[in-house]
Amino acid sequence: MKRVMAGIATLLLALVLPAAVPAAGAAPAGWAGHGLVVPTDRGLVRGKAADAVLSFGAWHGDWTPWNMASTRSGLLVWDWERFTAGVPIGFDVLHHWLQVQVISRKRDPRLAAADCVERAPSLLAPLEIGSGEARLTALMYMADLAARYLADRQAAAGARLGVPGNWLIPALADRSARL
Repeated sequence: MKRVMAGIATLLLALVLPAAVPAAGAAPAGWAGHGLVVPTDRGLVRGKAADAVLSFGAWHGDWTPWNMASTRSGLLVWDWERFTAGVPIGFDVLHHWLQVQVISRKRDPRLAAADCVERAPSLLAPLEIGSGEARLTALMYMADLAARYLADRQAAAGARLGVPGNWLIPALADRSARL
């Protein structure tokens, strides 16, 4: 688990701190077979996001329609095992939107992930998050989700979306270049 988490940290660093990662085009240690490589232009996000100011809070971690029910007494929410503090505000909104697109509406996961970044400004506007910060938040969310799938060994479990290199990472790399 520590090795996977170290690899995940490497991916995040590849997007924001280019001096701390393996060579462009290389797979981080322990990631063989996951379709993951370090983006070619590792400094791009760092340069464009240098002035971004994000607010941090907590998230449920799996905020989806199938993990909640509206009752006469209020909203009933379950599956709190992924609750985490210290994440950018907006992760729950983005997760809900992406999961509905991919699971309920059966959209192509790679296109939905890319669209999540493009729609982030309007999705996060009610939270008073600016456009640039919203896109950065979406990229961070997708990196976090990819990390989760890797740490949980979703591919080995046969999960349809278990290989982040097939959908999350390509969208993350493509949209980070457009930040």
